[in-house]
Amino acid sequence: MAYDSATTAAVAAELRERLPGGRVDKIIQPSTFAVALLIRAGGANHWLMLSAHPQHARVALSAARLAGAFDEPSPFVMLLRKHLDGARLATVEQVGRDRVLRLAFRAHATCATLIAEVMSRHSNVILVDDKDIILGSVKRITPALSRQRVVLPHHPYTPPPVQTQPPPRESEPKLDPRPAAPEALAAALAARPDDAPLAQALVDVLAGVSPQLAREVAYRLAGGTAVPLGAQRAKAGAALDVLRALLAPDRWQPGIVRRGGKIVDWAAYPLLQHGVEPERYDSISAVLDEVYSGLESGDALGAPRAGLHAAIMQQRTRLARKAESLRAGLRSREELDALRTHGEMVLAFAHEIVPGQRELRLDDPPLVVPLDPTRTPAENAQAFFQRYRKARDAATRVPPLLAEVEEDVQFLDAALLFVQQADSAQALKEVKDDLVAAGFSLPGQKARPAQPAPQGKGGKYHPGGKEAPRKSVAAPALRFTTRDGLEVLVGRSARQNEVVTFQLAASGDLWFHARGLPGSHVVLKTAGRTPPATSVEQAAELAAYYSRGRDSTTVPVDVVPARHVQRVKGGKPGLVRISGGGHATINVRPRAEPTEASP
Repeated sequence: MAYDSATTAAVAAELRERLPGGRVDKIIQPSTFAVALLIRAGGANHWLMLSAHPQHARVALSAARLAGAFDEPSPFVMLLRKHLDGARLATVEQVGRDRVLRLAFRAHATCATLIAEVMSRHSNVILVDDKDIILGSVKRITPALSRQRVVLPHHPYTPPPVQTQPPPRESEPKLDPRPAAPEALAAALAARPDDAPLAQALVDVLAGVSPQLAREVAYRLAGGTAVPLGAQRAKAGAALDVLRALLAPDRWQPGIVRRGGKIVDWAAYPLLQHGVEPERYDSISAVLDEVYSGLESGDALGAPRAGLHAAIMQQRTRLARKAESLRAGLRSREELDALRTHGEMVLAFAHEIVPGQRELRLDDPPLVVPLDPTRTPAENAQAFFQRYRKARDAATRVPPLLAEVEEDVQFLDAALLFVQQADSAQALKEVKDDLVAAGFSLPGQKARPAQPAPQGKGGKYHPGGKEAPRKSVAAPALRFTTRDGLEVLVGRSARQNEVVTFQLAASGDLWFHARGLPGSHVVLKTAGRTPPATSVEQAAELAAYYSRGRDSTTVPVDVVPARHVQRVKGGKPGLVRISGGGHATINVRPRAEPTEASP
């Protein structure tokens, strides 16, 4: 089940049919990652939901009457109200075969466009002006989060990168199945091995073809979803015909496949691959309402979760800007030397500089020194030396400050994950307590002076000081049992990570953490023996599942002897460093399969 390119096309067609020229009458935020527009069109009111939720992202019309989840509108909602309130929907466009919709609105002489990118954890809802300059977004993506694609106000909007084929054709974009010729598809498939599943080969070479859609093509073409490519190579033209019929029907036929009353699968076209007749629906939005009902806005912890998430994001945005400013103040060794050299050359050749001169040109060594024509040679030289001293001092002073800010950002990224994965009010409270103890101010709570975690392996941590309170209300870490009968401990807050790693782990146990991602500390209890490979893999899968990589196909996970995990000296709780050897990195699929034990 997935909100894929075909679903996006069906939603676009439905919005064009039901909302032509519709007027925006109301804008609200029903959950942390979503905005909803009440659009008056055809004599009726329609709620349009645009969600960037990591697991439940979508664009769809909602039959339910939506309500805001917050007492105060977010800055993004205020921005939408400023630009879209009273505006009329002009066009709805799917971008290529991507899961991207552009909804253009016109108000008087101005135009603004809402761009919905439905891409799992990379989903976003972005408002741009008529020149595609970003005005705001549900999620702000700073250079620290992505070097390839920044999503910040005043930056040009950059579309998601074009998908390319796998090796050996990695330099070529995937083929658009609509205009592609059978010969082009056959040539692309020629690079795939005979034993590769036909469905996977179609996903590899065709743009906008999801695994579900590719399996449906394979089923209709060859009678099975796992047929190998080899015998089907000659059917490239027939495969394109089936694809085009599914992607551009005369009318979409959305439906849901159920077994035993439970939803097995759904799509914008009739799914035949399950051997069960799908239940037909009048619209794709009705299907999405059924599938996603209660998964996002119906969360019982929705309001407190959303409020805490927004407060953390506010702190993180502030710190990201501070980090950007600090980095901007750093100069390379070459830049420092150039500033000093420029000052020295201006002094050495001051007698050759005439009033109003804009640059000093030297032949040996070849050099062009820019000059301020309103200053004397001595003043120009002094300006260079002043900039040199400032940059030299920054090279000493800024790196420790930058490291501290980056550590704070890392701590907040972990807190955001714990908020997202919290399953109880107590779990949310624990994250909030950890933030306050670490020195972050939250609405309605006063930040305490940050307390560094105890040094070394020993000691107990609790927010606000070194001695534990008489009665601890900390939620216990999650406990699982592998198929081999070994215990696995999973922390889900900074406090729990400290306890799992430095109190419950023995020196011979194994410690796991998703590489380069915010996530839980996971410990496999080994009882001093070498654990079976299956238990190691299951513990790694849990570490991947309880990390920001939960929705990824595979996640690299570090496996380290617990005795080699040390606290960061003076660092925030839950931040560690690895010393010594004996550690490895394995790639696993995120799973929460082991049996959960009673606490």
